Amino acid sequence: MPLDAKLQRRFEARLANIVLPDPAGPRLVGDADRLLAQCRLILLANPTLADPLHAGLLDDAALHTICLAVQLPLTVPQSKSVGKLGIIPLRERCEQSARLLVEDMGESFDETLLDRSVRILLEIPQKSPVPDEARLLADAINLEDFGTSGVLLQAVRLATTGLGIREVLQAFDQRERYGYWEARLHEGFHFKHSRHLAQQRLADARRFIASLRAE
Repeated sequence: MPLDAKLQRRFEARLANIVLPDPAGPRLVGDADRLLAQCRLILLANPTLADPLHAGLLDDAALHTICLAVQLPLTVPQSKSVGKLGIIPLRERCEQSARLLVEDMGESFDETLLDRSVRILLEIPQKSPVPDEARLLADAINLEDFGTSGVLLQAVRLATTGLGIREVLQAFDQRERYGYWEARLHEGFHFKHSRHLAQQRLADARRFIASLRAE
């Protein structure tokens, strides 16, 4: 069952209420939509998951809810949520999302959907998440970090703290130097298709970074 339209509008209003220099609410709603689309692409590449979705065994409303909820930490002052590399560690992001979902949105929810969404959020950062939805969302969220889109998202988040392209390049170099990408490829994905897509995106990101340096 899809997410209730009234609840969708409530999320959109909440994501527009951002304590930042500029209102980035529409961007965050768009990021949530893109994340949900990524979940659906992973589903299509994994038929054993895609079939249960149509049979109602995967919770589509919870997937949509969580794609919106994981944007909530980005509505608070960046110094409190985003690290110096322009990212929030997955565990911290999911824990903040669960807390903000209950505190800021809880009164708008059916209790069953809220409880299930919170349980899935807290499962996402686990090494071996139990619900299929948690494994699916973990891969989709981790894929955000890879590719040209990952570089651009990081640039947006760094820009809100007054930093620019130089810091984006430095952050990418630091990740390369400490083997960040290899570790994420090894530990961050639960589906073969997701890992393959992350490898392709990483190659794209490296080419993009090289082009920035050449300008």
